[in-house]
Amino acid sequence: MAETIRIACTGSDMLPLDQIEDFQSGLKRRGKKEVEQIITSILKFGFSFPFYVWNGTGHNYCLDGHGRLAALAELRRRGTSLPTFPVVYVDAADEAEAKQKLLRLNSQYGTMSIDSVLEFMDGLEIEGEELALPSGTLELDSSEMNTVASAGADEVGYHEKIEIIISASGDEEAEALYGEFVERGLKCRISTL
Repeated sequence: MAETIRIACTGSDMLPLDQIEDFQSGLKRRGKKEVEQIITSILKFGFSFPFYVWNGTGHNYCLDGHGRLAALAELRRRGTSLPTFPVVYVDAADEAEAKQKLLRLNSQYGTMSIDSVLEFMDGLEIEGEELALPSGTLELDSSEMNTVASAGADEVGYHEKIEIIISASGDEEAEALYGEFVERGLKCRISTL
């Protein structure tokens, strides 16, 4: 039986995938693994977030949703029939303003700590490599994690080990983060990938 895509959100309009065009080009890179994670998410939870689209010069340029575009194109290649998708139109006077808005949309104006992620996940069932957080990938050392209990970073009662990969801008930042984590009582190491 062919996989079906459930639409789990609304937008101001509905468009077929072929009418939504790439806008960010090579701004953000994704490999096969990331596209597969997006496919898994769409199939598990439905298409849950509308595309943000700038209708510039008669084209529907995607400002937010490029990973979903790639995942949906891959699903179509595998034989999945695609519905139309919810979109929200974003106003921009020209291409330069649309690029400014895309950069702001992809900016991270805050940070997540181990404690804040654990607190937010309280009561959720999360599978191993299901999440890719802005500061890195939350990796668990088994393919499935049971219900997350309320626990601080030093009191992980539901699982033996949680690994978070953090990309640092250089040696100095990596050493500063390492020192901060050690000071908080966390076991950590620095690796170069």
